[in-house]
Amino acid sequence: LGVNFMNPLKKLILCVFILILLNILNKLLYPIEDKIKKRFKQETAIYGLISRYFLSHLSESEFEEYCSYLLNNMGYFNIVPISEDFIGGLSLICNKSSNSKIYVSCIKSPYKENNTDDKYAIVGRPELQKFIGIMVHDKVKKGIVITTGDFSDHAIEYVNHLSSEYDIKLINGIELSKISWEIRQKNIKNHSIANLLS
Repeated sequence: LGVNFMNPLKKLILCVFILILLNILNKLLYPIEDKIKKRFKQETAIYGLISRYFLSHLSESEFEEYCSYLLNNMGYFNIVPISEDFIGGLSLICNKSSNSKIYVSCIKSPYKENNTDDKYAIVGRPELQKFIGIMVHDKVKKGIVITTGDFSDHAIEYVNHLSSEYDIKLINGIELSKISWEIRQKNIKNHSIANLLS
């Protein structure tokens, strides 16, 4: 009948060759896929609908990058990332005017699978005390705490009863989403105007 069947050794060699080729392709394509996913997250953060659910899916470093982007769009400048590995720690240093140093703590709620009840971690007084302790030690009077979660009543009360020389701004997940929406609208408007003028 003229059908030529490969012998088992040739089949085995062909299968091993295909597996090696697939492994090589996977290693070549994985960095590209990773770059595409990262770019998608960045584009979504800039132009997409930002919810605290979306932000809770970011890694710690991606959330800090997003906070830098947010602060820059809010008029802050000289934004420098600082890596501290404890909750309530110092994440960023920035300026709003030429002589005011501002410390920023970025606290991302842990990601919860199927968060249908829309519950997020609560940032308590101890986390804020650590952060403000750093500020007091470094003689910095202005601070911002940004979280995808919420602040406990004790944390808010603690900040409200600080000496008037300290200016601490608390941004919870709902406020963060609202600010993100306003920045998104401004960026889309600016982008549309730029496209019309070009």
